[in-house]
Amino acid sequence: MNCIETAHSEPVYLRIDGEIFPLEAPFPGRESDLSEVMRYRLARAAGLKTILFVCTGNAVRSQIAEGIVNSVFNGRWAAFSGGTMPLDVHKDVIKVMKEIDIDLSAKHAKHVDLFRDCAFDKVVILCSDAGSRCPNFPGAMSKEYLNFDDPLIASVLAGGILLGNKWRIRSMRDEIRKTVIAYLKDRE
Repeated sequence: MNCIETAHSEPVYLRIDGEIFPLEAPFPGRESDLSEVMRYRLARAAGLKTILFVCTGNAVRSQIAEGIVNSVFNGRWAAFSGGTMPLDVHKDVIKVMKEIDIDLSAKHAKHVDLFRDCAFDKVVILCSDAGSRCPNFPGAMSKEYLNFDDPLIASVLAGGILLGNKWRIRSMRDEIRKTVIAYLKDRE
């Protein structure tokens, strides 16, 4: 992997407690992903527990779980999310999370490979499809499954047309919030 280079072609490094980390751009043209890798390294340096939520598109379930954990467990856990086939974050996800004072408007979907060199305390797969496509995280303390149906697919199956997405996403948000909070409280 190459370090990000400045306009003067110099690599960029991050120093934390005397340790030097090269800052790498995992996907050319997606330097914004670098902030996620930096956030992970800063969380580890601060002694926070880390958790990665994975689903297929990183557009609904994993974004919701990441936002909830970073809000509810701020200062104890640092949550991240990725997808095996990333899509855009669904606009209704941003709206229903705003209803509970969690702002995801600056979030974007990320490929799970972005985190391949990260040693998470927990990797949680949120859908069965992502579980079969999720890469192995050799440094992860554990890889577990909390399966949630895709609310967008359920909308299509419910009537062949995309009606009621916001209601379905809101319902899923509440289910994920309840499940994930209980899951992490049992592990603190």
